[in-house]
This record gives sequence, structure tokens and C-alpha cells, in this order.
Amino acid sequence: MKKVIKLTEADLARIVKKVIKESQGPNECISCIMTAASSAGIPQFTQEKAQTILNILSKGQIPTQEEITSIVTVSDFFKLGAFGMALMGCQSKCMSNQ
Repeated sequence: MKKVIKLTEADLARIVKKVIKESQGPNECISCIMTAASSAGIPQFTQEKAQTILNILSKGQIPTQEEITSIVTVSDFFKLGAFGMALMGCQSKCMSNQ
């Protein structure tokens, strides 16, 4: 026998957001982070480093300058600034469905 349940609009919206987030997956977010590093001119940026940054982003936070400099070995502050700005775009793209 089937059960009938009632969902509010908020419940339905939460379910849809969760499905969208799960279907997007971390690979698209890691790709966004890798693209951000590449466009900022950061050499030798690995997927492991991208995963470290994704872990920070998934907490709903933007990595601090100290966190970025500990992950990325670049002394050019202009590149780090460009990377930080690009990460904000990744954070809004990847974590907007939380």
C-alpha cells in the first residue's frame, strides 16, 4: 500500500537543490579551481591542491591568503590575487546549492 505524504514548497526546493548539487559532483568544482589556477598563471597546480581548496570551499568559506599561500607556491601577489578572485567565482558556482 502506498503512503501519501505532504511536502511544503520549502521541502521540495530543498530536495531539488540537493539533487542538483549531487548531480553536479566535485569534478566540476575541481575543474573550476584548476581553471582558476591556470588563468591566474599559477604553475604546477595539481588536482590534490584543488581538492584541498575544494574542502575549504565546501565548508562555505573562501580560503584565506595564508591558506592559499600554503597550498600554492607562488610569490607573485598579483597571481595570488587573481587566483583568489577566481576562487570566489568557483565558490558561488559550486556551493550555491548547499
